[in-house]
Amino acid sequence: MKLPFIGLMLLPPLVNLSATAQVQQPNSQVESAASIAGRVTLRGEPVQGVLVFAMSAPPTGREQQPSTKTDADGHYRITNLAPGKYTVVAHTPGFASPEGASSRFGREISLDPGETCDKIDFALVRGGVITGRVSDANDQPVVEHSVTLTVLIVGGWQSYSGPYSNNYEMMTTDDRGVYRIYGLPAGRYKVSVGEGRGSSYSKLDYGQSYYPLTYHPDVQDESKARIVELTEGGEVSGIDIKVGALARSYEASGRIVNAETGQPQPGIKWGVGGPGISTFGAKSDENGGFKISGLIPGRYSVFAGCEGDFYSEKVEFDVTDHDVSGLEIKRNQGASIRGKVVVEGLSDPAILGKLRQAPLFATYNDYSVNSNVEPDGSFYFCGLRPGRVKIRTQSFMQPGFWLIRVERDGVDLRDGIEISPGERLINVRVVLAYMTGIIRGQVTIVNHELPRGVRLQISARRLGDEGVTFTAETDDRGRFTFEGLAAGEYELSAGSAFVSVSGVQTPRLSHATQRALVSNGKESEVTLVLKVIEK
Repeated sequence: MKLPFIGLMLLPPLVNLSATAQVQQPNSQVESAASIAGRVTLRGEPVQGVLVFAMSAPPTGREQQPSTKTDADGHYRITNLAPGKYTVVAHTPGFASPEGASSRFGREISLDPGETCDKIDFALVRGGVITGRVSDANDQPVVEHSVTLTVLIVGGWQSYSGPYSNNYEMMTTDDRGVYRIYGLPAGRYKVSVGEGRGSSYSKLDYGQSYYPLTYHPDVQDESKARIVELTEGGEVSGIDIKVGALARSYEASGRIVNAETGQPQPGIKWGVGGPGISTFGAKSDENGGFKISGLIPGRYSVFAGCEGDFYSEKVEFDVTDHDVSGLEIKRNQGASIRGKVVVEGLSDPAILGKLRQAPLFATYNDYSVNSNVEPDGSFYFCGLRPGRVKIRTQSFMQPGFWLIRVERDGVDLRDGIEISPGERLINVRVVLAYMTGIIRGQVTIVNHELPRGVRLQISARRLGDEGVTFTAETDDRGRFTFEGLAAGEYELSAGSAFVSVSGVQTPRLSHATQRALVSNGKESEVTLVLKVIEK
């Protein structure tokens, strides 16, 4: 029996889907275009009309995502895909993954040029429902308030948000104080409302009052929360929560001063951080003052910007049952480094534009300062402490860019720059090279197949360059890729470093290493063979 047509799914946020079944590629890319195909079923029967899409991994949220719908036999095929890594998703409201709440969203697939990847199948299950009512101490509905779920997975409890763009609506109480969360995988859940150290999302500025974190059934101690057992396709109702009285929020205030003179410093950007929150950009007033409103009990830190080439330490403070005042951020006169980044032998604007996603770092022994690279290649490190700093890049943030040298007036500064208090160093050149070496690999586990959603972490170390180590993770077929590598010999290793779990016990694996010789502009292939270690 074929199951009836299922309507369009609601999509994750930041995904821009085309209304067509594929994305057109330029003619020059047709020969290298790849495809992904498979089947979507429910209880073994085909499901028609499910929207399946391939999202670039990691997603950018800006480009169109190729998509298609399953036919009457549950089959789908997405064509004209550029080589690369994708997260393939097939889901629809009210349905869930059979691997449970701890499985990864979608299936990760790496595609080679021109590859046809079949049998990327999805077996959906009916999702469960948790519903209840939230009320205050006078039994009045708590309206338009967020409900939080935590789910038990291997390793402990974690926040559950789900993949849908409508999650905010269904996890918010209506005008009756009622919520109904559907499409949940089978599992064990805790339900809570309000703000506190255990809430999954925290923010500043709660207003003058807020509801303290409260778990079903009406307890603030998480250890006393009642666990909701949800079966596949089941519905658990009556998961009500009665919150206590509104609690008062607090304020913290202080000023930003010159550490040497004690004089206030107006117009300085400052920020605050705490459990699950971070904000920066407000400016001190004419007296150097700052004020933070809407704080709930917890530990926070406040810090200042580096305008005028000053540096300062974070000031930590605790909020308990009263406002906090008298905080003082002392700014010390620092140094700065200005210069330009150049890429040897490269003029392609598209590649040079990637430098904006490849920040530079001025590192000391125990901390670092970062700088963006502007469109003209300029950079600026402000508020540097006296001492010896090294300028470096992090190739994993934008693969391909490798540091060749740091220089000023013909002097090589790769081993570090000695900075004096208040020094303004200019005309520093950071010379990069753009490398295009690639390692493609396959992990094979003898007589064993990992559960879906469990992936291995692979490391690659360039021999003779001990400070550079890359990591990648396997896709659902055990494939991995390292791109943007400089020429040289690399040692790859894999073992029992899992990057995700899917609610099942992962095996203990042997350790394997393999070396690969990389040339610029060419691909190398390796295979890592692992064995399950018997207990």
